[in-house]
Amino acid sequence: MAEHWAAAMASTMQGLAGGSGSGQGLLFARISSASPLVIQVNGQSISRHLYRNYGYIPHAGDQVLALRQGDAFYILMKVVPA
Repeated sequence: MAEHWAAAMASTMQGLAGGSGSGQGLLFARISSASPLVIQVNGQSISRHLYRNYGYIPHAGDQVLALRQGDAFYILMKVVPA
């Protein structure tokens, strides 16, 4: 489960990104597999149209913040509690 500070940050950033009604928004995901890259969002596996920040090296089990834009998902960063 996401920490409160991370949920608050995601909520704020989602408002800046255009909200959820526009096919765009921020969400939490979990890395299911690093190679090939697969994420889990609300129990749904996503492996296509998936991109990551090249500064981040994914590991199975990591919780990440992702931006959904249309049918593409961009992994922005790993979520680490303070």
